Amino acid sequence: MSAKDFLLDELYNVDLTLQETLRHDYAPGSGREYFDECKTRIQRLTDETNRVDPGDSTAIAAIASRLSEIVSQPISLIERSHLGEFSWPFAHQLREIATPLCTESGPKGALTPIIHILADGGLGAYRIYTETPLPDPIRHRRILNVVFPRTMKHHVLLHSIFGHEIGHAAWAIPALRSALRTSVIEPLFKESRLETPAEAEKWIQDPARPPEITKYLSDWAIRHTHPFTFLGPNNWAHYSWQQEFFCDLFGVVTFGPSFAGAHKTLLGGIDPSGLMITTSHPPHAARAPLIARAVDSIRCLKFSASGSAQLDAAIAKFKSFVDQMPSTNSNAQIDAAIAGAMTTLAKFPSVLYQALDIQQLRRVCELLARRIPPVGAQLKADGLDLSPLDFRHILACGWIVWLGHDELKLAKPLKFLDVNRLCDRGILHRQAVELERERGGT
Repeated sequence: MSAKDFLLDELYNVDLTLQETLRHDYAPGSGREYFDECKTRIQRLTDETNRVDPGDSTAIAAIASRLSEIVSQPISLIERSHLGEFSWPFAHQLREIATPLCTESGPKGALTPIIHILADGGLGAYRIYTETPLPDPIRHRRILNVVFPRTMKHHVLLHSIFGHEIGHAAWAIPALRSALRTSVIEPLFKESRLETPAEAEKWIQDPARPPEITKYLSDWAIRHTHPFTFLGPNNWAHYSWQQEFFCDLFGVVTFGPSFAGAHKTLLGGIDPSGLMITTSHPPHAARAPLIARAVDSIRCLKFSASGSAQLDAAIAKFKSFVDQMPSTNSNAQIDAAIAGAMTTLAKFPSVLYQALDIQQLRRVCELLARRIPPVGAQLKADGLDLSPLDFRHILACGWIVWLGHDELKLAKPLKFLDVNRLCDRGILHRQAVELERERGGT
């Protein structure tokens, strides 16, 4: 069997595997699109393989690599997706944000992304597989696989971390990446330690660095044949660190205070010291202050008096939870980066976090404190008022109630899971209200 024949046989096997995926119970709205896109990719790769010269080993190897990357891996991911393993109301809201943001231009018009949801792993599972950032002629529409932690099905307060992951998805869109680099990355890192690989290298080689980083560099030297560096062939680490800071900022402008709560809880739980670093991720101790500054910059935790001393104390408790040591970035740098992000994202109204009215905040928090899922509807003497309620406002109120439960003096204690379940139900109810509004409800 020649290499070309083997590749054609594998394409046939992959097609059979795709047929088998139809037996699964997937979330509504993406299964058929996902299947059709994979089917199209297989056919295009098969056509390309049939045209290739059997002696052209370079072309055959390239096709085999693309088969694995843009067909086999997506199929393996769809097989790990099952209804009942993640919060599908929250997943619906993610689709509402990511779809317009990640729509690309094609030869025949707009190409909307295919967004598929799966559950896998535990604390570190949150991510969005964005596929390659560069276009591939075999690919028609981009597939985004959104991964929820299987162990935290109802923990929607922590799911706010997806604000960061949506930042990665936005960065994968070439037209957006160019604008975001100019409007966000450049002002954020201007004259900072991460402005260039050379400046980053000076920082990490500084003898006054924290001892944990010195230990990391020593461990790195044992495991690798070359020292850790931001220079030369390893300058992609500098690029990766910049992108992580950018995505944190993106999380704040898209999810507001709930992102800050999720970020500190998740990363602080995984790395309590905050000093763990890798070539792909900067330490949490450097990221948390940037997030606190960004929250302050967009004023998403600044409210007038609510009329309830207990609620005001709960809001203050949440703010103190988010606040950190001063950031190495100046206020001017962060303000400029946020202004750039908001300008770039202004054409996507559903993406940016909008200010939460203090009276709406009080009403939602009171409902949560009474163990009632919050929803954008109220019974009135003249009928039902279907007021819009952003799901991110539900999440912000959930964090206030959880972190400020002692200040609120709840009649019956609420566990973290209880607050998450109430918010999850609230997001589900909100979706029902929106459907009714679309049908002409008032």
